[in-house]
Amino acid sequence: MTSDAEFPGRPPPENRRRHRRLPVTVSARVVHAGTTHRTDILDVSDDGMLLAAVEGLVAVTDQIVDVHSSALGRVRAKVVGVSRSGIHVQLESFPPGYAAAVERLFALTRTWIP
Repeated sequence: MTSDAEFPGRPPPENRRRHRRLPVTVSARVVHAGTTHRTDILDVSDDGMLLAAVEGLVAVTDQIVDVHSSALGRVRAKVVGVSRSGIHVQLESFPPGYAAAVERLFALTRTWIP
């Protein structure tokens, strides 16, 4: 994994998203080169997500992965960075209902915040 210091001249990936982020812990599978790895989605937004680091997957910038989650569906995503926080991906494809699923997660979170 790379560190935030390896992004000279620009903010680390976790600071570049244009959309609001929702901290979550959602179980998921990430598929790359025909191999499936178990991971967690640590935060989600309208166009990206942060995945927990995956043992056995060497994630590199511009790599395309598929992320499968029962809460959000299946998405194709591009790795935009790897940091201490995890694997930062930008979504390339959005399954039907993705936006509604993200809104449901936001609504559930607002329900639990005092």
